[in-house]
Amino acid sequence: MRPTPEFAALCLLLAAQLALHASAAGAYVFSDELNYMGYGERIHAGQVIYRDFFEGHAPGNALIAALLYSLPDPFFWARLLVGLAQAAITLLIFIIGLRVSGKPGGICAALLYVLWEPMFGGMWFVAEPFVSLLFTAAMLCAVFWPKREWAAGLFAWGLFAGAALVFKLKAGWFAAASAILIAWRGFARTQPGIAAFAAGLAAPWALLAAWLLVQGAAAGAFRDLVLFNITEKAYGDAGVFLLGEFELFALAIFILSAAAALAVRPPSGKDRTGLLLWGWFAAGLLMSFPRFNLFRAAVALPPLALILADSLAGRGRGGLARGIALIAVFLSAEVAAYMYAAMLGLA
Repeated sequence: MRPTPEFAALCLLLAAQLALHASAAGAYVFSDELNYMGYGERIHAGQVIYRDFFEGHAPGNALIAALLYSLPDPFFWARLLVGLAQAAITLLIFIIGLRVSGKPGGICAALLYVLWEPMFGGMWFVAEPFVSLLFTAAMLCAVFWPKREWAAGLFAWGLFAGAALVFKLKAGWFAAASAILIAWRGFARTQPGIAAFAAGLAAPWALLAAWLLVQGAAAGAFRDLVLFNITEKAYGDAGVFLLGEFELFALAIFILSAAAALAVRPPSGKDRTGLLLWGWFAAGLLMSFPRFNLFRAAVALPPLALILADSLAGRGRGGLARGIALIAVFLSAEVAAYMYAAMLGLA
């Protein structure tokens, strides 16, 4: 059986994305990556996070880094793992896009994400790629799961949302948005369904809490994750990073794309899928504040790509909105081409 054009295009996108990440595995090292890898090295050496050293972030990246120190050149494998996570996000976006906008929408959404993610620090070993993957998996459950099996679907939705909290505490915005949609829009009409979502949401942190208790690190985790984040860090976390010329282009594309998406598919109480996508986008955007930077805003890219693909696929509202969407895609391609060339040493 011959592959469909959409499947062939998806394979090409994934191959290009993985090739780019492989070429960037030894590129510029971001400071947060050094922190996570340093914490992982200490855990690999036998220390326990929160008990033997301070860490004000959720433990997901540090625990992964500890596992990678069992391999030669752990930093290379960390970057490669991020590339695999980004490719998985692209695949899930394609699958959701098929459901939301049909075949053209699926491939358009995947293309947009592949163009955008490197502009937003997508190759760095930070929490955002893993959080974004878990959010996308949660939305796959929300969009696809048959209503007659909503208890299992809601548990999976909650499980992915809870797992994202293990990587970033601000992923609580997504959990809150999910809970509001479930309660307000009737995604769970029965108490067992709501309980299934809550059980899934609690499961990852229940396991982590049990491990911390066994390791004698529970008190330290409360000090670092709760007290520090609501006292000292709260006063020093505000502000915006200075953006260079390239970052300003990427930010302009993001704003233009969001404006086009609002024109194409504005939030509506009658549009259940649209509410899911906009709730996802809002949660991702809120996660990037108060200390805004492009790599933090990357969590909002998958839903933005899916909404904008509606217009590019000929669905949703047309006219001016479609024109703005096409301009955003053209600028994305231009900036992405320059960035890819720079990574490969061609520019």
